[in-house]
Amino acid sequence: MIVLEAHQIGKYYGSEPVLEEISGKIARGEKVGLIGENGCGKSTLLKLIAGIEDISEGTLVLPGDGNVGYLAQELQYGQDNSVEEEVASVFGPVEEMGRQLQQLEQAMGQAEGAALDQLMQQYGELSSGFEQAGGYDYQHRIETVLHGLRLTSMRQRPVHLLSGGEKNIVALAKILLQEPDILLLDEPANHLDFAGLEWLEGFLRAYEKTVVLVSHNRYLLDRVVGRIWEIEDRRLTEYDGNYSLYRAEKLKNLLLQKAAYDAQQKELRRMEAMVKRFEHWAHITDNERHARQARNKQKALDRIERIDRPDLDRKRIDPRFEAGDKGGHIALEVKGYNRSFGETVLFQDARMLMTYGERVGLLGANGSGKSTLFKEIATQASWDHPVLRVGPKVRLGYYSQEHETLDLDQSIIEDVRRQQGLSKDQAFGILSRFLFSWQDMDRTIGTLSGGEKSRVQLAKLMLSDANFLLLDEPTNHLDIHSRERVEEALEEFDGTILVISHDRYFLDRIVERVVEVDGRGLQDYEGGFSYYWGRKKSAANGSAGRPVKKQKAVRPASPQRSLGGADELEAKIEKLEGEKRGLEEDLAHAYRRRDFKQGDRLGRKLRLLEEEIGALYEAWEEAV
Repeated sequence: MIVLEAHQIGKYYGSEPVLEEISGKIARGEKVGLIGENGCGKSTLLKLIAGIEDISEGTLVLPGDGNVGYLAQELQYGQDNSVEEEVASVFGPVEEMGRQLQQLEQAMGQAEGAALDQLMQQYGELSSGFEQAGGYDYQHRIETVLHGLRLTSMRQRPVHLLSGGEKNIVALAKILLQEPDILLLDEPANHLDFAGLEWLEGFLRAYEKTVVLVSHNRYLLDRVVGRIWEIEDRRLTEYDGNYSLYRAEKLKNLLLQKAAYDAQQKELRRMEAMVKRFEHWAHITDNERHARQARNKQKALDRIERIDRPDLDRKRIDPRFEAGDKGGHIALEVKGYNRSFGETVLFQDARMLMTYGERVGLLGANGSGKSTLFKEIATQASWDHPVLRVGPKVRLGYYSQEHETLDLDQSIIEDVRRQQGLSKDQAFGILSRFLFSWQDMDRTIGTLSGGEKSRVQLAKLMLSDANFLLLDEPTNHLDIHSRERVEEALEEFDGTILVISHDRYFLDRIVERVVEVDGRGLQDYEGGFSYYWGRKKSAANGSAGRPVKKQKAVRPASPQRSLGGADELEAKIEKLEGEKRGLEEDLAHAYRRRDFKQGDRLGRKLRLLEEEIGALYEAWEEAV
């Protein structure tokens, strides 16, 4: 059953087109990922589907008896509501029905005869409606969502005292509890920790109705959606499969389109030459037959539907980080670190050791103090510091989640020029690699969007000549293509990396070891993110022991684990995820060298591997 059908939709703001010729269908139960560069119109399309904004042209058909739920960016809440009250407000009509049932029960206890019969009929009808509306299990549903999104600890806090991120999670809880026929989610993974994100993934996979998901979280897109809608150049293209399959299919399509475009251009040039030749003969011989041939060829030429030239070299950000000379064996040593805010103790005698060239993810619950530790390392660490010690040749480069390394009152070009005393032309050369035009140079940094500030900060980091990068949520505010470019640059970087991130795809690609803020200390997990998260889940379910060694100072080897039950499945998943990443790279290389036969073969293999990984995840979830 089709629940959404768009035909030639266009959206204009004034005379400026935002979306053009958008067409597509979505069936009940489908999970569709909506992707594209920042500012391409993804959120606008969601608002059109939700009826928040009007369509400029075209048609959008939704079922008359269906309802659409849209995760708004700003939560509208009752001024005095607690978190629990705000979430429960979704069931206001159900709670009212419950109160009416109680009143009828009291009235039936005092009525007799015909009056009792009438009350009993009313009670039966209301009770049936109460049951259909979920009246007997809505409290359980509220508890499930509060627990899944990690809101239980703040359930009694007034909503107006929450941070912006916490309010967004409350808004997400409300829209999930409404269970609309079409669920529209715009970056729902923002502000969730890993446990909350995993719960959301499971919820969406089990959701029996339709989901349209805008997200830069590639892992979430891989695990949840079965189709991709990409908006590019104001138009929509559909791809079957999840995000990983979309990447391979898009590259193949671009190369096929390029081959078709080149062939057509060759044919057009041949036909145009024939037209000119016939026209020339007709002119010098005054022969009507040649003139007629020229007209016929021109008509045939005009009837040909032109193939658009594909943009194989679309402009992307181009970061490059170079470590220069090695910074010595010890990169960072944290010895007996303590930090408190008032009566709240974040760290007590915390310890950590990193050697040069290691790539470590610093993870922990929101509010656990990760960014605080980062800031103090960036501003205080030195060779002779008693607690935060770095190697004598270490040069730190710091990327701040809150963009604190930027001067908000300066223009873009002046803030970058100060980095190394650059000329305007030199500064522009760097900034142009991050998609800034000459017209952008005098814009004040304080007026930039989050994504633009991120790009300026990356440009300054590239100029820092650092051999140790401290990265606090470096992919926040970046679209998927920009995230991938940052990952490629970091893979080429041969210095040391300590990173805070909630992007699992990024962590799996970059880090080789995880240090977790655990209680008031720092706990080491040898291995990448998937290994760390698997051990955490196994330990939480009682199927594994404690994490592995603490304070190890050498680059960790591949983790060795006992295999059995959940552990065996976990090992297989990690192995296949590695094979998948390698297969994606091989497939991209095959298409780039135009070996379509090999590319198609690898594409089929990737699809089978995706299915095998999905089945293993389901088995693992049951096992733990």
